Amino acid sequence: MRKEMVTIFAALVLWSCGGDRDAMRERLAYVSQCNRADTVFTEAWLPTVDSLTRFFDRHGNANERMMAHYLQGRVHHDMGEAPIALECYQRATEVADTASKDSITLHTLAAIYGQMADLFHLHFLPNDEMNALRMAEQIAMKNHEAQFAIKTYELRVRPYFLLGKTDSMMYVMREARERYLKVGKTKEAAQAIFPMISIFLDREDLLNARHWLDIYEGQSGNFDQHGELIHGGEYYYDKGRYLFAIGKTDSAKYYFSKARDRGIMEAAYKGLLSVYKRLNEADSTAKFAELFANANDSSYMHVNQEKISQISSLYNYTHQRQVAEQKGQEAKRWETRLSFIILLMLFTISSIAFVFSHFKAQKLKEINTLAKIKDRLEILLDEKEKEIEHIIQENQVHVERVRMEVGDEIGRLNMAFESEMGKVKESDGQEFIESIRQRHEMEIKRLMQKNESTIIELSREKEAEIERIKEDKRLEALRLNNKNARLQRTLKEDVERLSFQVDTLKKKLVEKSASIADEDGHKITITNFKEKFQEYHKGYTAPTEKDWEGLVEAFQAMYTNFFCFITSFPNMKKEHIYVCLMTMLGFSERMMAEALKTDGKQVDRRKRQINKKLFHEDNASSLKVNLLRFL
Repeated sequence: MRKEMVTIFAALVLWSCGGDRDAMRERLAYVSQCNRADTVFTEAWLPTVDSLTRFFDRHGNANERMMAHYLQGRVHHDMGEAPIALECYQRATEVADTASKDSITLHTLAAIYGQMADLFHLHFLPNDEMNALRMAEQIAMKNHEAQFAIKTYELRVRPYFLLGKTDSMMYVMREARERYLKVGKTKEAAQAIFPMISIFLDREDLLNARHWLDIYEGQSGNFDQHGELIHGGEYYYDKGRYLFAIGKTDSAKYYFSKARDRGIMEAAYKGLLSVYKRLNEADSTAKFAELFANANDSSYMHVNQEKISQISSLYNYTHQRQVAEQKGQEAKRWETRLSFIILLMLFTISSIAFVFSHFKAQKLKEINTLAKIKDRLEILLDEKEKEIEHIIQENQVHVERVRMEVGDEIGRLNMAFESEMGKVKESDGQEFIESIRQRHEMEIKRLMQKNESTIIELSREKEAEIERIKEDKRLEALRLNNKNARLQRTLKEDVERLSFQVDTLKKKLVEKSASIADEDGHKITITNFKEKFQEYHKGYTAPTEKDWEGLVEAFQAMYTNFFCFITSFPNMKKEHIYVCLMTMLGFSERMMAEALKTDGKQVDRRKRQINKKLFHEDNASSLKVNLLRFL
């Protein structure tokens, strides 16, 4: 479960990571360029390469991780910490993309195995050296670097020499020579067989020794126009051995003396001793016997000192591993705390997300209900419109029926009037005709008025009912639209508010998780350092190396860009870095002198040197202001 939480945390950190990547890539390219320029790395480079490995292990691709660990190994290599360098190189090969077809990546990977082979040879580990050389050769062949591949194959002579396998050495030298000749490298082919001369001399095979001496002298390109060896001196010793073996004592003496002049002391004195023994010159024999013994003792002491140095480096490596294990245990404790905090934050986010989902579901359900109501209202409105059309049709039918009834009544009256008029004509009564005519007109007028009033009343009633239905329909549609718009607006506001709360909690989780494990511990380290060493008190003692390491680690973690800036300049010594850190913490020059076990003048001089190197200002007073600009 803890691993899953750490994975989630890493993903959140990657989500929040941004602008530092380009700056770290530029810093990686700068250190890589210094390495290609054969810069001799010092302890001052360690914070830079350590910060690069930490950053690219989290945020880099395979090639960047490989290069960061390789450069970290180069710094430890130049510092004489071979075991740590080997571990860095091994880590670089583990994170590398071995399936890559990029020529630069493959060349770097082959170079890493070559560096590992050199260190294995230094520590007398021939089997490990052989494996590293094989890997370097395979990668060089894959990258089509034929000469580099042949050179790594040729170097197999070294582990076979440590194992005492001279036959295997001979086979490798012959095979390397053949490969060089195939690619047209005649000089390299002749240089590759040089150790073979000594082997044949040891076996007293003078014919083959002479053969390979001639090839080396004629094709190696290691001799000037006067036949003098350009560099080294082992050739003069082997040449003297060959001449001594064929009886040319004076010539052998000449070459042994040249070997001595080139610094090959032990072998040269041994050869001269054998010459004077053959010449029966007792004084010279005694002299060179003593010189040979002294040279032998010196060589033995030198080898012992190298072995002691290697044992010391292994001891230091073991000690550092113990310190690393202690820090690892502390990191696990912080990891447990961090896991609990992450669980708590994730539970909080999950709860908010659940509430948000529940609220959203309710709102959607309400919207669906309103949509159904709206559909029902539209159906009712359609029914009302149909009812209005039916009423209008009924009104038209009724009006038409009334008109027909009135027309029928008028026709009946006209017929009655005509009948009366006929009677009147027969009776020829003028007054009677007039009275009937008046009565008839009045009856027609009354019927017409009644018809008009009836039609008007019916029209008014129907129009009023239609207007009432239309108004009800308009008000209901307006109320429904307003309610729907209000609900949509409320839902949008609630969604935006809850989304903002979730985003805010996510950001707080990332910030809290990223800083809680580091800042508290590092702030405590810096505060403890200030409380302990910033003011003079009874029983005051200067910071130990462990105190300095803790302060450097805290600054490096909390102020990565600032720390990389002050350590990226060449020749920045530890004391200079300590002065920068104490200046940032507000230490007085007197307390800096106490902490560094020196005097105030030395502190002032160092501050001036730092200010000049970093900011090109030849004074000590403005150092703190200049440093604060990069914090």
